Amino acid sequence: MKRPVIVALAASTVIAGVTAWLLFSPRPGAEALVPPPTTPAFPVAPAAVAPSSAQAPCRFIAGHRLAYDVSSTTSLSLTEALSKFSAGQSAQLGQATARLELEVTEVETSSAVLLARLTQRTGAFAAEGNVAPDTFLLRVNERCEVAGFARRANTTKKEGRPLQALAHELWFTLPDGPAPVGVAFDTSTGRASGLVYGAGGASPRDLVRTIQRYERAWSASMNGVVVERSRAEVQRGAGVWFDALEGVEEFSVPGVVTRGSAALKVTSAAPAPAALEGVSRDQADYVWESCFGEVPDQRLRPFVAGDYQRRVEAMRDVSYPDALDRMLGTFDVATDIHHQSRDMSAFLDAHPEAIPEFAGAVLTEFLPEWKAAGFLALANTQNAAAREVLLDVWRERDAPSMDRVRASLGLASRKDVGAPLARELLAEARRPGTPAQRDVSRQALLHVGVLGGMQPEDEELRVTVHTGLASELSSRQDALERSAVYAAIGNTGDLSFLPELDRASRNPDPQFRAVVPIALRRMPVEAVHDFTLDWLRRETSPEVMRELFEVIQHQYQDLGRPVGRDLATEAVQYLRRQPRLLTRQSILQILKPFAADDEAIRAAFRDQLKIEYETNTGLFGFIASCLPDEDVRAVLATIPSLADQHRGADHAPLPVTPRPPPELSPLPGMLPKLPPEIAEGAR
Repeated sequence: MKRPVIVALAASTVIAGVTAWLLFSPRPGAEALVPPPTTPAFPVAPAAVAPSSAQAPCRFIAGHRLAYDVSSTTSLSLTEALSKFSAGQSAQLGQATARLELEVTEVETSSAVLLARLTQRTGAFAAEGNVAPDTFLLRVNERCEVAGFARRANTTKKEGRPLQALAHELWFTLPDGPAPVGVAFDTSTGRASGLVYGAGGASPRDLVRTIQRYERAWSASMNGVVVERSRAEVQRGAGVWFDALEGVEEFSVPGVVTRGSAALKVTSAAPAPAALEGVSRDQADYVWESCFGEVPDQRLRPFVAGDYQRRVEAMRDVSYPDALDRMLGTFDVATDIHHQSRDMSAFLDAHPEAIPEFAGAVLTEFLPEWKAAGFLALANTQNAAAREVLLDVWRERDAPSMDRVRASLGLASRKDVGAPLARELLAEARRPGTPAQRDVSRQALLHVGVLGGMQPEDEELRVTVHTGLASELSSRQDALERSAVYAAIGNTGDLSFLPELDRASRNPDPQFRAVVPIALRRMPVEAVHDFTLDWLRRETSPEVMRELFEVIQHQYQDLGRPVGRDLATEAVQYLRRQPRLLTRQSILQILKPFAADDEAIRAAFRDQLKIEYETNTGLFGFIASCLPDEDVRAVLATIPSLADQHRGADHAPLPVTPRPPPELSPLPGMLPKLPPEIAEGAR
């Protein structure tokens, strides 16, 4: 049977090629794009399909091996404005091939975990040659859908992104009963339809693929992507997953790509016996998460006592040179500071006699970029000897200022310190001196707040911190001097400061008021709700409103729940005033939960979608993901360049006045932006 070719817009070559090119190539007249605070999705997700009793689900068997040959080809024709930044007007991204080896490592009630490895890679799949990661985990549910992706823990999201793009290319949905062969393709949402064949090669079924699954793999400059042709086909076969998958898609992007095409072909092959030798099957060595987000997720999985104790036991028979080599090895690959330090912390608790030697290496032998992980390892080591080492560094005034700052932060995050350390930090916060000393003093004040926020049950510590910060407020009069105090209060979450914040929020100087909202950051939202609402209603400064909405957004995101209707009403009213980009980001995040059932907020999102298409500040995909597909089509129908594709030709185009990109106001210099370690400790 001659099978129709299938289409997949975000084929892995497009992800590896188009995305990288568009994100990192200069564009004439383009402004810097600021990504939204959380990872949005591209326009509209397909409707959920209920499991069908008539359709046999995928049933995996532990230990079963599979293999597929993968081929992907992508080409682009660029607009004249962009062609000068490439070798020519056509950007041929070429062909990429690979062998995908899989093994079923775990079978659960409704899903299975597959270990996957890419071998024999060429083109975009090869990425950076031997340095590129080649192993990952897939979770596949009983409907044969790719339901999860895990990269290796010692790799970055950027390195895992091409692998996740390939994983999503293997995603398809088995339909609930027969579907017609000819299914309309909706170009406004990027939803593609095709065919699925059973083992006998007859009985067509509907297959849905959607751009939306790729979240922000596309550049923000891909606003308004138009798919002219999309075709997909999967041959289910008699195997545990599928026998073959093909796709081809043709698309354009107004103002960026005049014509683009992407083709994918995946066919089953015989597994290579030794392809998965030496590959870890331990899920602890992988991270289940989306690699497509442009903003790193700072909410790290906390270690529970059992996790940490198992790490300590695993390090009992490891020597210090081997443990140190293992830690140094993590610096050769891009990974986060917590992965770099956690095994060494466990080793030091298993071998406390090695703490002085390790501390000496951190202070005298570690490169500057390694030191943060070294101090974090000491901070997380439970043995009291690590605390004493950190105290020695903190108290050594001739030590490098950054070593002292890292030591004080490490101490503030420990549970075996209290009021005495708070008094030391407060004394240091008042010490004058050189610029380096002033930086240590400022950080010491922030760490007082971290210390108080970490141990709210310690009454002596609470009183010490409150008294000290209250004293600092009374002795510091201008905004610059007080900004660090308000940031420290924000780390404590201490409600007793609320009367002071009320007074400060009424200061006639807007620059002074702008440094105050951060103090609300960790206070319980129920307790500060009325105060926050009153402040929003009387505030007149755009800079202060930006700070207020940013704090509100993060407060409720931490809780995982939406704001109340009254706060949402204030947010949508302010959104109509067309605030600057950073304020828009926070307000849109706050209003997102209400966009589905509140017509006023839904209308505001429609307005913002059109504004975003005209200004291209990087929020188009996020705003569109909050609207139903009919709203997205209605807005796109008002864009002259897209009107004929989204409404009848008998409708006259609506006039559109182009808007310049929004002016990006700088963050106020007096407001401390805490590094991730401090922000994480404060939570």
